[in-house]
Parts: sequence; C-alpha cells; structure tokens
Amino acid sequence: MIRFELDNDSLFFLTLRNFLTRFKFSTATGMDFKQVLEQTTGKDFTVFFDQWYFGEGYPIYDMQYRHLKDTLYVVSSQKSSANYDSFFRMKMELAISDGNKDTTVVFYQKHAIEQFMIPYKKPVDHINLDPHKRTFEYAYTSVFSIPDSRNHSADFMIFPNPVHDRIYIQSMEKTINPMSLRLCDLTGKIILNRKSLSSNTEILDLNILNPGIYFLIINTPNGDYKRRIVKL
Repeated sequence: MIRFELDNDSLFFLTLRNFLTRFKFSTATGMDFKQVLEQTTGKDFTVFFDQWYFGEGYPIYDMQYRHLKDTLYVVSSQKSSANYDSFFRMKMELAISDGNKDTTVVFYQKHAIEQFMIPYKKPVDHINLDPHKRTFEYAYTSVFSIPDSRNHSADFMIFPNPVHDRIYIQSMEKTINPMSLRLCDLTGKIILNRKSLSSNTEILDLNILNPGIYFLIINTPNGDYKRRIVKL
C-alpha cells in the first residue's frame, strides 16, 4: 500500500534499503520505519500511519455510477469496518471497461461521500474499484450502475442507496429548474415534503425513519422522477 501511495518504485526500494541498513542486527518499530520513509521520500506519512498503523478497521466502499454523454459520474461513499466513525483519506484506482478494454484512472477521496466526474466517451460496460488489489485484499465493495431516465430531461444521482442516515440528491442539470420532492412510505403516506429545491444538491436527513422501503418522487417541469429508497 505504501508502494502505491508513493507511486515511485525507486524511492520505495531505496526506503527499504535505508531501513535495513540503519536497523540491521537490531530491533525497530513502525515509527522507526515511518521516520526512514519520510526522510528518504521527503513526504509526510502522518495521516497514513494514523489510519493504517494506529487506527482500526478498513474502508468499505459503496459506489454508484452513471454515464451521461461524454462524462462518467461516480459517487463514492466510504465507511469504516470499525465500530467508531472514521474515514480513510486515500487514493484509489478505478478500472472503467467498455466491454473490451479497461481504462484505469486514479482518484483521491477526501470526504466520506464524494462525486467524481471522469471524461469518458466510450460506452461503459462496468467499473471495478482497486482492480490490481494495490490497496487492500478483502475490503467489501459494492458497485451499482444507475439506470438512465429517458422519460424526462432532468437527470439525478441519489446516493447512498441503501442509506443509514443522510441521502444526497444531485441534479445533473447545470441550471436550476423549478422542482419539488416528496418521500412516501409503502402506503403512500407522505413522510417528507419539500416545495422547492434551490440548489443542484439537496440533503435529506432520514435518520429518524424506521428501516424499510420508501419512494422518492421529484416533480420537474418535464415529469416526475421516481426512485425506491432502502432505509437501513
């Protein structure tokens, strides 16, 4: 993983040689290695060691993507396998497949939920996170394609879904058109109602809702956009 973070094999193997030279025939700690690593590379690995050496757990990813025109929109939601709230700031590889050939891109996630816009003109068959297992071997990852909505011009990304607490609704339109939304339960009862949306991104706090199936309906000038929401 450190080798992937460095992205420089010469520096990585020089670090190993320097570490072995300095501590041969003696004992050393992880912090000793950190010191040699930083002195050799000139980079600060404090965050890395706080996450992977002193911290607990590993990242769990929930990714949703949609391909619109020449752009691949990827929403990455990350949580920790540990019992407490923690976040792993790290770069990751993403392989985009058109069914015949993979294109690998690297992104750096700085927030628990983040959207990435990747220029990509070919059709997207599927995407694969960490295809070369450079970062971790057994972390759980779920990847879902968001189907196209062809019945109206407004396109949305709604994430994460399933959801524990907050859900994000992001319009792909550059301009804000008059829209409203409501959230209903299986009986049709309106649980939440917002008369107007004032920005491209809306956040709904669903923490108080009981686990179950709900329906989100967004009213636009060109018709209604409906999505089933799973509350965990």
